[in-house]
Amino acid sequence: MRAGLLRQNLRRAALCCAVLLSLMGCSGASGQPPELHGGDLGLFWQGTAGAHTPGPQVGVARPHCALSVEHSLFSELLLWPAADSSRRLISARVHVDPRKKRDARISWFFLGATVLAGGASIYLKSSADDRYERYLRAGSPEAMNRYYDEACRLDRYAAAAYGTFQVSFVLWVIFFLKSR
Repeated sequence: MRAGLLRQNLRRAALCCAVLLSLMGCSGASGQPPELHGGDLGLFWQGTAGAHTPGPQVGVARPHCALSVEHSLFSELLLWPAADSSRRLISARVHVDPRKKRDARISWFFLGATVLAGGASIYLKSSADDRYERYLRAGSPEAMNRYYDEACRLDRYAAAAYGTFQVSFVLWVIFFLKSR
């Protein structure tokens, strides 16, 4: 299925290049417009002075004026009418599974939660260590009790933030892999 889509997209890209070259007035060494040849994987331009590539000749793009190309080129090569081409090109986009898009959004959420929780755990742990250093240097028993209680409280918060960091990191990896 992917090979068919690739082949179809290569043909469309080659035709777009062919149309642009014909609109710009590109020509071969003989002054004639280049011919469009078909190969196994798509279409490509070849001037009349170049070597001929094996394969059936699909069509010749000869512009009527600087801004128009023969209608038969569109109808034979792209298999849709020229008037309907804009609607068909939009519908030819690659389909993205909505579940994968949802999983990608969730993975971004968990990546943000991982970064925030990791930063919070580092900040809280350094604050708890600072309070413990103050506890060791305090001279009065009231200050020692207050700094020790703050150090214990900040250590609990740091442990909770670190646990949140670990869980959100694992969930980020899971949803990131599901979105690919």
